[in-house]
Amino acid sequence: MIFWENERSERYINIIGKVVSNMEVEAYKVQFAYDSNSYPAGASSLKDINAKTLMDIRREDGTSVYGQLKTGK
Repeated sequence: MIFWENERSERYINIIGKVVSNMEVEAYKVQFAYDSNSYPAGASSLKDINAKTLMDIRREDGTSVYGQLKTGK
């Protein structure tokens, strides 16, 4: 029973991670439309803003801002 609960919890974490990732990507796309220099990971077009490049956004100390987020990518 405990294994099932952990497995189910992991699925929920993955789903939530994907939803949050998609929301963040869309928010950065809107921001980029107003200011093309605003995407922290660098982008030359809206196509460059996606779940993969979202994981490339880093803090000043080099750690990933979204490192704990599971994007499924």
